[in-house]
Amino acid sequence: MKYKKNEIAISYPFELIENSNNFPQRHVIPCSVLIDNEETAGIFIVCASEDLKFFKITPPSLPEPSLKFRMINYKERFFIVEIWMQFDQNPEKYLKMHLNPHDKYVQRL
Repeated sequence: MKYKKNEIAISYPFELIENSNNFPQRHVIPCSVLIDNEETAGIFIVCASEDLKFFKITPPSLPEPSLKFRMINYKERFFIVEIWMQFDQNPEKYLKMHLNPHDKYVQRL
């Protein structure tokens, strides 16, 4: 699937788009994308339409949220990469993603 933003072509893996209905809602899938035919790491987020409305994510005016990253170390047993996307400031609206740092696709990201 291709998406153009300011004449930059972004291509997502066909298999990912083809199988997107099989992924559970509110899940994050690290993947590779092509940006002007150059491969880079990306994130595919599976959201319900209510979530898209809540964060005001619409194709004509896609938001560019600020990002925060942190590593969560739970009792020296579990490690999680946490990414925050801030969509609004008043009231604050964050989309938080938790990723497994041992996953090879997360490591590439």
